[in-house]
Amino acid sequence: MDLAGLQKLVQQGEGATLEFKKSTGELRAAMAALCGMLNAAGGGKVIFGVTADGAVVGQDFAEKTLEEIANESRELEPKAEVTATRLDLPSGRTVVAVEARAVEPGPFTFDGRPCLRVGRTTQRMSRDEFDQRVADR
Repeated sequence: MDLAGLQKLVQQGEGATLEFKKSTGELRAAMAALCGMLNAAGGGKVIFGVTADGAVVGQDFAEKTLEEIANESRELEPKAEVTATRLDLPSGRTVVAVEARAVEPGPFTFDGRPCLRVGRTTQRMSRDEFDQRVADR
């Protein structure tokens, strides 16, 4: 991802497969959103360093950030392909895009909870819907 690609994504706005988070301080909520995207569309992307209204603000970046993302992504079950891409901004701050793709059939859970993406929101999947998806698998 380059700056032009980031700007193009931000112009799309949040939706069923794209969410913005101001910082990785919201990492758990972001992983729940990715879980919901995996269940609704087979994958999606969360971009850290972008506010909900689409302002690219970046964040301070430490090498442990990528480790934290990798550790949290291990809470997705079944396993999904999760990749993190770092983009350094001219301001010296960093944007991190995290993309998840299903490699096994769902339904997916994050930290033991099934989530579902509905439009721009992430909701908890009902137990009945989860059970039905498991049975259909």
